[in-house]
Amino acid sequence: MRLADLTPGPINLDDYGEGIVQLSLLLLNYPQQAGVILFKRRGATAAAFNLGRYADLKAQAMAYRKRGKISIALALERDAFAIYDRLPDFARW
Repeated sequence: MRLADLTPGPINLDDYGEGIVQLSLLLLNYPQQAGVILFKRRGATAAAFNLGRYADLKAQAMAYRKRGKISIALALERDAFAIYDRLPDFARW
């Protein structure tokens, strides 16, 4: 995934499946550029970075679920939902 693949508006990270790993790396490594592309408003960089954190936790949870480590996956998902709850409205899906 590249910055050029992003389109303006909120991203539904719950629908990303296996691509969520690449998306999390993009958002965590380029939050300012991603924020400008996605949201074009004040607070966009922080929102993009937090989306990256959410995506990273969701990707880890998916991997743990595949290995049968459900309790670890649930803890990671709980942390991801806490990040989602703190996202500004313009970054939510």
